[in-house]
Amino acid sequence: YRLTVEIPMRTVDLGDAIRITGTFSIRSSGVATDPTTIVFKVRNPAAVVTTYTYDAEELDGVLRSGEGIYYLDYTPATAGLYVVRIYGTGTVIESQETWFSVKSNTIT
Repeated sequence: YRLTVEIPMRTVDLGDAIRITGTFSIRSSGVATDPTTIVFKVRNPAAVVTTYTYDAEELDGVLRSGEGIYYLDYTPATAGLYVVRIYGTGTVIESQETWFSVKSNTIT
């Protein structure tokens, strides 16, 4: 299996939302496939980790946009370096880690 993580911009302004997308697929064919459980973890600059789990009944947090494609719209609260880990369990066991940076606003 393969997990591809996409973050459109590595650096965002404080207060801007960022979409973090994880796509799970079968490595040999590239066909998208769903894990049993999907978890996004975000570690903020203070090293506090917040966990978001996909739930088909909820309309916030981790959402599914298609077969094997999940995303989280996240709005950072402080400037600094954020680390994101996405993983799937059950039918697809795969994980990937990435990062993004948040800069302070010069003019408020």
